[in-house]
Amino acid sequence: MLAAHRAGIKRVILPERNRKDVVDIPETIRSELEISFAKKNRRGLEVTLESVPVVVPGPDAPPSPETTARA
Repeated sequence: MLAAHRAGIKRVILPERNRKDVVDIPETIRSELEISFAKKNRRGLEVTLESVPVVVPGPDAPPSPETTARA
């Protein structure tokens, strides 16, 4: 958590079993972090993977690099 804070990371996910250890981190640092706890890896993924809006290009949009590479 200290390294994450120094690196400017705002969200950390810790194993549930480490919840008791968070009290060892200074409150000034804890207050600047969004801390989530996960019992299973799936919960960690749910916290980190947010929905990303799908952008559908309009008819006037330039072709994507993938499209032009196939042509």
